[in-house]
Amino acid sequence: MNSSLSAVIIEDEELGRKAFMDLIDQHAPGLKIVGYGDDVESGVNAIIEHKPDIVFLDINLGNQSGFDIIRQLPDRNFSLVVTSAYEEYALEAFELEAIHYLVKPVSKEDLLDTLKRIRSRSGNTLENSWASISKAIESPSRNKIAVPSANGLVFIPIDQLLRCEAEGAYTKLILKTAMPVLTTRNLGEYEKMLLPDMGFLRVHNSAIINLKEVVRYIRGEGGQAVMTDGVTIDISRRKKNEFMEWMQKI
Repeated sequence: MNSSLSAVIIEDEELGRKAFMDLIDQHAPGLKIVGYGDDVESGVNAIIEHKPDIVFLDINLGNQSGFDIIRQLPDRNFSLVVTSAYEEYALEAFELEAIHYLVKPVSKEDLLDTLKRIRSRSGNTLENSWASISKAIESPSRNKIAVPSANGLVFIPIDQLLRCEAEGAYTKLILKTAMPVLTTRNLGEYEKMLLPDMGFLRVHNSAIINLKEVVRYIRGEGGQAVMTDGVTIDISRRKKNEFMEWMQKI
């Protein structure tokens, strides 16, 4: 993918679509809107016809779901960016391997961050067919973790993960753009998946944190890490040195 990107916008509200297009015109001149849709049928047709690099997908399309558009495509050769006024669809978006989940109204910063993420993947193929999901189950990616759900597995990008908190025999995953997720795996299992060289460290019996999301360290016997969401996490005394060493490397 070169520096110029093409996009299709799926949005059923004309004013919302116009506002988003204006945002793109003002702040993302390298992004060209090549088509749009306002329901499932027109969305599928626009994607097939224009073959965009990016699809900005609204979830609520009247009485229809934007997710049905993705499920109707036999292959996917684009980066999916979900846009919604609600955060409750984030996990389903990640299950369909969305690059980002933007909560409306979309800000300039969120738009530019999304385009940066997509361009950073330019060395990788954007062809994420449904077959790739099966492959990911067999060979877990260092970019995602697989979380059991009622219907199978949900793949959560690790850069969306702020921390993991022990909840007895369960683990609560705290995400950036979605509600916390309670999983049946214990914290020890996530410690095996989320390694220090991936930017994660178990700093306490009850917490694994994303070191990239630490904004401040408070001195103490073990000390405390202040996260980007404002939450303070205790660091055990025996983990203090390891925490400080890895913070220098992140």
